[in-house]
Amino acid sequence: MALRSELAPIYLRAHTRAQLSKKRQFEPETRLPDKWARFALILDCETTIDIRQDLNFLWWRFCELKKDRYVCQLEGVAYADALDQSSVRVIRDFVRDRRADVEQGCPTEIRVQLRTEFVNGEFWDALVAGAAIVCFNPVRN
Repeated sequence: MALRSELAPIYLRAHTRAQLSKKRQFEPETRLPDKWARFALILDCETTIDIRQDLNFLWWRFCELKKDRYVCQLEGVAYADALDQSSVRVIRDFVRDRRADVEQGCPTEIRVQLRTEFVNGEFWDALVAGAAIVCFNPVRN
């Protein structure tokens, strides 16, 4: 079996930190920026198991920082635009059945939408709001 290479996107994670001037660095009244974003968009992605790892669907929660924890404000599932209809039915049935088990404090509505609708809607709104974007996709061996 011959292996062939494929082009695949590379994703990098970066964290930057503003450096204070030496003069301001030691002033006791200097207020540093808050460490935690006011909002967070948390994504758990399920992908194909091939080398491309194309999106099948993702579960997301938009949360707001209240006191010392993030509280779910919106929740939903976004599925790949080209996902087959039988898989979409499975997702919709799962969401319908899960409504009775919604975690306390979360809204009872769980949105189900195409990936494109999610990216142009909730994802874009989270970016504009300055939300921390937290993604999870376990590595499969």
